Amino acid sequence: MRFALAAVLAAVVSLFAVPALADNTGTVRGTITHNSKAFAKTKVTLRGEGTSLNTTTDSDGHYVFSHVPFGHYSLSAHADDGDAAQDVDVETDSVSTVNLDVRPLKEIGRTQTAGQ
Repeated sequence: MRFALAAVLAAVVSLFAVPALADNTGTVRGTITHNSKAFAKTKVTLRGEGTSLNTTTDSDGHYVFSHVPFGHYSLSAHADDGDAAQDVDVETDSVSTVNLDVRPLKEIGRTQTAGQ
């Protein structure tokens, strides 16, 4: 009788322990390009949910963030002449592919001040 009670108790406890051991992370991956060409050795940042993660693209412009806690993030890449960013939602056990093309900033106007 004691053995059966211990077995039932162990089974009940293990039911509650499984969700605690579950992996609540996902993966964000993609390619960074600059003017539509692979952008190698570029810093890529993933920020959100109290986390800031950084990686660098490989020679083909690819990057991967593994084991990212689920939540809402902003992914960004920077070049001397421009930036690119996009929001991404990471879900448990998901793989999100986000490709960014960093384009040069365009001048939209000029201001001039007159001397007094």
